[in-house]
Order: sequence, then C-alpha cells, then structure tokens
Amino acid sequence: MFLVDWFERLTTTPISGPPRLPEDLEREIFLLAALDDAQGTSIPSLLRVAKRTKLWLEPLLYRVMLLLDYRDNAKFIAHRLKTKPAQIWHDGPRHLFLALGDESTNVPVMLDLLVKCTELRDITFYPPDDHPRAFLPALDGMNALGKLSTELGALFDNSIASIDLSRSGFAKITHLMLFDALPSVSAPDAEHLAGQLMLLPELTHLALAGGVEQHLLLTILAALNDERLRVLVNRRTDTHRRSVQMLYEDELSGVTDVRFVIMPFGVWVREWEQAARGMKDEFWVEAEGFVEDKRKRRIPADQFWTDPNMTAARGMKDEFWIEAEGFVEDKRKKRIPADQFWTDPNMTIYTRDPASSDAFAGSQT
Repeated sequence: MFLVDWFERLTTTPISGPPRLPEDLEREIFLLAALDDAQGTSIPSLLRVAKRTKLWLEPLLYRVMLLLDYRDNAKFIAHRLKTKPAQIWHDGPRHLFLALGDESTNVPVMLDLLVKCTELRDITFYPPDDHPRAFLPALDGMNALGKLSTELGALFDNSIASIDLSRSGFAKITHLMLFDALPSVSAPDAEHLAGQLMLLPELTHLALAGGVEQHLLLTILAALNDERLRVLVNRRTDTHRRSVQMLYEDELSGVTDVRFVIMPFGVWVREWEQAARGMKDEFWVEAEGFVEDKRKRRIPADQFWTDPNMTAARGMKDEFWIEAEGFVEDKRKKRIPADQFWTDPNMTIYTRDPASSDAFAGSQT
C-alpha cells in the first residue's frame, strides 16, 4: 500500500517550468567556471546571465589587480572605489601590483585602496617617494597578507635603519622580496635588517633583488636558522656580461649555506601577473625545489644558481649605473642624438592598455 501511494504521488505531481539546481550548487558551478579562466575574460559574460550571478562573480573581477602608472589609471580606480560597494573590495582582491608612480595626487587613491582591500594575500608595492610611513597603517589593517614584494626602507624613513617589522601588518608574511638598494649596506644596517627579519614569526622565504654584499647574506643566514628560513634568493638582472659562476666566485664565494640560491630577475610585472593568475609557478617554487635537490645531492653542493646559462654584471657597482652614466656623457659630447633617451634601440617595454580586458581586473564593468 505504501508503494502504491508513493507511486501515485510521484506520477501525478505536475512539473512546471524548467528544472533548477539548488542555488548553492548553481553558485559553486559559476564560481568554478570563473576561477578556471586565468585571464578573467569570461567573467563579464557570466555577470550578464542573471542578477544573482553578478552578485556572486563581480568580486572576482578584482581578484588580480595590476595598477601601473598609466594616464588616468589612478582616476579610474578612484572612481571604482567610490562607486563599488565595500563588499566587493573585501571579497574580491587577493593579488595586487601597485605602482602608480610618485605623484602626490595618487597617494590618497593608493591609501584608500589598501584600506579597503583588507583580505589581500599577495602585494607588490612600489611606494611613492617622499611619503615616509604613510602606508604603514593601511598595511597594519591587512588580515591575511602572506607575500610582500617592496622597498622596505621607502615604507619607513627611506633607510634600512628605520625599518620596524614588529608592526602587525607584517605578522603573517611568509614570503618577502626586497627591492631596497643593498650593494653597499653597512655592517650595522645588515645586523639591523637581520634582527628585524627575526621579528617575522611566519617568514620562510626571503629574496633580495639586485647586488648584495656577502656579509649581509651571511648575517641573515646566521640569524635565521634552517627551522626559520627555507630559502634565501638573490635575484640578479641578466646583463650578458659574465657567467653566474664567476659572479659567485668573485663576490659571494663565502656563502656556502645550502639555502642560498641565485636566480635571474627579468620583467617582474609580467612574471608576477602570470603567477598571480595561476599561469605559471612562482619563482619561490623553483628555488625551494633547487634547495631540496641539493639536500638530496641531485645538484652539486658548490652550485648556487638555478640557471647555468645566466650571466650577471661584472661587479656590484658595475650594474646599470655605469652604462647610464656613459650614455649621458656620450649625449653631452653629441655622440648620441639629443632626442634619444634610450640606451638600447632594440629594447621593448612590457606595457598594458588600461582599457584592455586583462590590464586591470575590473576594467570590464
């Protein structure tokens, strides 16, 4: 009798309209479709499916934000900050590349952006000149900042000695890359920087961009033992002047810690964006794999560079400054046309049109 009643109810219940998935399952499907698109170009189309999909997906337009010093780019983001609800900035942005230049008029925009995007996980930030400590309160408001690439001295008082990493904004950082000028850092500054790095309880990966003094590397490695720091990377611009092995033997041969790695440093904005969008691994992955292979003796103990074909500048003080100074001198002597301001006529620049779909994650709405 029970089966008969159940069958009658099943066959007589009318079905009206097309079948619908539960809303939570529908939302999950749309989110997976949006996140599966590394470039984010499909999201604007998905927003137009229904009002509910716009609510679900609009924050993802801002998941990866690349803000360079283009004309009117600061005005563009300032308008978005005023017109979009706070929930967008809380739920959306996770990766931010912020380089809006040194114009004082852009500082309030950068501050507003950092204050509202409290859930950022990964920031590359080029602080504008002459605004010491202006951005520290905004960084203190970050809840989950794990990766930071910046010029630390510029965030404070434009010196290594002024750096204070005891602030709450740095407490969760695991991966840190410094753009500070370190080729001639003094011993006291090296001790201060190492001491500050010890204040970062979660730090496991550290990178220094450009030329560095051997004593700085040794000081940092001594301060942060194997249990604290997994890798220390020195990223050098490939200048086609001498082999990376010669660089190591001439300048850094006293650094024999297995955690030390030398890697090439190319167009950072492109490398960063590809990693943020999941199109390639971050350099940290390669560095950590290199160290692991050395520990397992798959790589010779005396090799500290990931790319044997890498080349580097002849000396820490013989970097781009020498070429730049010579270029200016040649112009003064009229060996180079007065209207030429580039050293390499074949040079190309990685640029983005801010109106394009992937120049800025929110440019389509």
